[in-house]
Amino acid sequence: MTTPLVLPSAERVVVRYLLTQPVLTDKVGTRIGTTVPASPTYPLVALRRYAGAQRVAGWLDSALLQFDCYGTTKAEAEDVAHRARAAVYAIPADPMNGAVVTGVTETIGLGWLPPDESNPAPHYTFGVAVTLHPA
Repeated sequence: MTTPLVLPSAERVVVRYLLTQPVLTDKVGTRIGTTVPASPTYPLVALRRYAGAQRVAGWLDSALLQFDCYGTTKAEAEDVAHRARAAVYAIPADPMNGAVVTGVTETIGLGWLPPDESNPAPHYTFGVAVTLHPA
């Protein structure tokens, strides 16, 4: 009996990669993760997997990730979003963090989300499909 491969977490792979990218960290520092903290410091980036599918069972995953990019002003939030978008599109097709990313495709274009009562900070959002397999 063959032991099945466990697919890597696209969220963790992408967060770890983004934390190494000065185009983004020069603006947000280490405030890149999968949730917005209870008492956030802005600017920050929160990304989450909201859907996806295994393209090849047990080998190739296509994760749909939503990026929420926050700032203290609308202009800052937009700047953070452009930086996050540039960084995620530059992910190399080299083994890293237990995975090989074979593609990044935009699924939701950059959009402004007005502040709301759950989080009054200005923010932009965008979505990508990240295709990856175990290293």
